[in-house]
Amino acid sequence: MPLLVVRIAINHIGILVVDGKLNMSEDMRKLAMEKLEVLRAEVVFDYVKHMGLSGVVKEDYFLQLAKRNLD
Repeated sequence: MPLLVVRIAINHIGILVVDGKLNMSEDMRKLAMEKLEVLRAEVVFDYVKHMGLSGVVKEDYFLQLAKRNLD
């Protein structure tokens, strides 16, 4: 899938969350966390921000993710 399409989808979800049209339940956040590992590196930070995972995902998680991607 082209990167532009992925970015548009993630940003649209972020807009829905901000507008209150989409409420991220705990189950949705858990699912979002599971999918974090398979995302393209270019969109990980936007994904975390828009999915409301900033409080859950710690900085060392990104370091470990980067190390796994380098391997």
